Amino acid sequence: MALPWNHLPASTHQDESTGVATGVEESLHAERKFIVFESSLRDLLAKCSVCGQAVGDLKFSVVGTLVTAEGVCEQQHQLRWKSQPLVKGSGAGAGNLLLAAGMLYSGCVVASTIRCLNSVGIQTITERTFYNYQRAYLLPAVKQLFLKKQSAMVDSLADMRVDLAGDGRCDSPGYSAKYLAYSVLAVQNGCILHTEQVQVGESPEVPNSVSMEKQGLAKCLTAVEELGIHIGSLTTDRHPGVKQYCRKHKPNIPHWYDVWHVGKGLKKKLLAASRRHRVLSPWIQSIINHLYWVAAMGQGDGDLVVSMWRSLLNHVCDKHDGHDGPYEKCLHDQLEDREWLSPTSPAFLQLKTIVDNPLLLRDIRRLSPEVQTFSLESFHSVLNCFAPKANAFSEDGMQARTWLAVLHFNENAKRQQAHTREGEEQWKLKSSKARRGHFTVAAVKEKPSYGYVEELLKNAVDLCEHSSYKESFNNAAVQPCHMSLAYERPSKEELIAQRRTRFPTQSPS
Repeated sequence: MALPWNHLPASTHQDESTGVATGVEESLHAERKFIVFESSLRDLLAKCSVCGQAVGDLKFSVVGTLVTAEGVCEQQHQLRWKSQPLVKGSGAGAGNLLLAAGMLYSGCVVASTIRCLNSVGIQTITERTFYNYQRAYLLPAVKQLFLKKQSAMVDSLADMRVDLAGDGRCDSPGYSAKYLAYSVLAVQNGCILHTEQVQVGESPEVPNSVSMEKQGLAKCLTAVEELGIHIGSLTTDRHPGVKQYCRKHKPNIPHWYDVWHVGKGLKKKLLAASRRHRVLSPWIQSIINHLYWVAAMGQGDGDLVVSMWRSLLNHVCDKHDGHDGPYEKCLHDQLEDREWLSPTSPAFLQLKTIVDNPLLLRDIRRLSPEVQTFSLESFHSVLNCFAPKANAFSEDGMQARTWLAVLHFNENAKRQQAHTREGEEQWKLKSSKARRGHFTVAAVKEKPSYGYVEELLKNAVDLCEHSSYKESFNNAAVQPCHMSLAYERPSKEELIAQRRTRFPTQSPS
């Protein structure tokens, strides 16, 4: 006879013949779990709960994290005990499914997580099992929740002209990236509205990694317009492909350039010039500050912005009126004396070359007066947590981790500043990487929330409950062929025969 032992809550029922839990799936993820040593488990199951006699020949069988104990006591009472419930529908061990879900939904690297568990003897699932669960249940759950949240956001923006900020993030540094995630942020609510993944070689328009950003923006704008969003403006970096696409295909959308990206490129040139002309060093930060001021005060008037920008060539020479264009006179008060530049000095001539660069003057006309893309940089930092650049992911795995980063970022986009117990605002000191020795203060935000994870776990268990593992796996999206399959693959034997090394090992004489 089966023993009446039950590891489930009192409100839960378990089919004694199958071990399948009923009425508990909705709270499987919330129930506490424990790591139990085998010796402690044997002590627990050593005696029969019916007659108290010793259980002989106690055997354990392990499937991932699921342990099944079987034995017979001296009075022939049979023991069959499972360490976790089985999810009805698929019959999967709840712990196996939830562990795989937890690894993906928290952004863990699968191989290192499993290696960590194995290193201390914890029985766990294999990498292959994880990827099978990912394909069958976990990825569909992510897509389901992402589309649900996106639909709610679109409804909230239905009657607005939405200002968008866009930027792309490659999956690896340098020019060897395989994937790019291009994301657009709705400025009105500070959340990621849509993201598109681009892969090198997916179409003739994407022959290399450099061309991915243009294609990513094109796909994003098309998708946003299909969602019914009315685009008020678009702010991006100065990527040549992006500029060309907007000029040619989206002339009706005002296109602005992010000031931070322009300032970053400008600062590199100024730093390079200051190595030859040290007198320029004290002016670099002031010039960058001037760029931000010009963008804010110009309010999109191209002629005024250029006139204000070029006024700095007079300003650094202690001339504060008579500027060319609409901006005729500096607005500042009387300044303290400082080391001004001579208009005939090599340092000034080098500065003038940088400031009057035709490409820079053309782009400065489009400096964004209000919208900036710094929130997208924050999103990319979140994405790095879910999809580190040091690790390679499959196409659907990369897409799912990008959606996870969107869910996390959007849920925590409006976190307020934290306060002490006394009600005072909390601040932290930050040092600048770009400006050595320079410190600023930043607001300490409230701790992030992870409500989306609970929804994802519920979705995954629900999918597992209503379809068998085989059905879900077969219905999953078919993975595209690897790019390397486009080329003829030589045999391993041929490559071994042709193998040479630049540093042949010499046997000791």
